[in-house]
Amino acid sequence: MVELNPKYQEDLNYLINKYEEVFVAPYYSCTKKEIENYIQDYLHMYNIQNDLDFLYFLKCLIKKLNGVLDSHTTIKKNRKFFPLLLKMYDDELYVIRTGYGLENLKFTKLKSINNIPYKELINEVEATITYSTNGWKKAMLEREFDELYSILYLPSIKAKDNRLKLIFENNNKEEISFEFDENSKTEDINLEKENCSFEVNGDTLHYIYNSCVISEKEKVIKSIEKIEKFEKKNIIKNFILDLRRNTGGSSLVVKPLIQFLSNKKYQLYVFVDRYTFSSGIMALEDMLNLGAISIGEDIGSTLNSFGNLDGLFELPNTKFSLRIATKYFPKYGGAITSQDDYKKQITREELEPFVYTPDVVVTERIQDCIEERDIYMEKFMEIKDKQKENIRNK
Repeated sequence: MVELNPKYQEDLNYLINKYEEVFVAPYYSCTKKEIENYIQDYLHMYNIQNDLDFLYFLKCLIKKLNGVLDSHTTIKKNRKFFPLLLKMYDDELYVIRTGYGLENLKFTKLKSINNIPYKELINEVEATITYSTNGWKKAMLEREFDELYSILYLPSIKAKDNRLKLIFENNNKEEISFEFDENSKTEDINLEKENCSFEVNGDTLHYIYNSCVISEKEKVIKSIEKIEKFEKKNIIKNFILDLRRNTGGSSLVVKPLIQFLSNKKYQLYVFVDRYTFSSGIMALEDMLNLGAISIGEDIGSTLNSFGNLDGLFELPNTKFSLRIATKYFPKYGGAITSQDDYKKQITREELEPFVYTPDVVVTERIQDCIEERDIYMEKFMEIKDKQKENIRNK
């Protein structure tokens, strides 16, 4: 039996014990013996010499434990993101927004990291991310390739002084170098539109809901009051709930808005994308139950999944942050909150991934981003125009 450094062994034992104690369905996708064999096989193949080696191992292990239905249980080191926002189009990673002073990188595509073509690193990154849809796979690849330690720990990367050299390529095939290390400056790149804001175009209200964090509940309530005041002088026929980039929070936050919409006669629409995840998907389900038409791409998870992150822990030695899903959400609603209830109520058939496809599928291209086209809104306008034409022809 291969033995780990004692401090890493203690952290590994802590992780396994917490997983068995807290996760609502331990070993739902594989047996404990299979996990034990996986650990030994890994340690035979790879030599864990430092914290980053150990972190990569733990992330591979979490992926094995998670199966395809749990994208919430994670292990992380304090993250340090590049001052860049990446997005995948046609299997290429492009810079779509930058921090101050890096504007020359906008709309360039990632070519290599430390002289290794980035596509040669994808399998190593993919070994550490859990996803149940291609949408979330893309979202996680974007996030991992935008973070220092998620690249530093890759087996193929040999970084000196924890420094990475990224090469980007512009439309003219010119290469632009970008270097980043643990002392480099980083900055938050905020979303373009404020959460719970809305704009009106003719008889259509476009409502932004890009976060379900519990602190936003008061914003939701105040926005409803604004809509009610606006309605007294204006006619609203169409309501769009925009869930793009909504990676979740609390499913309770949107409830006042859903209750408000349930008492209206609007034609409802909902925009979704690869980042619509967790409570964002529950908001989608709420809208679908009200008869909304969905427009978008592959969403962030199946409709049946494990989630809810009440379980937050710190490994004793490395201090890595461990988050563990505590509930199972069946595809027809409700939540399983205990290991006993899970064993009693959930069958193997109910664990088959239930993938949702939007009513109207949207495929974005990098050129849409460059031209600042909102092709979701364009699709909505096409639907609206067809509905008007149908009414005229009756």
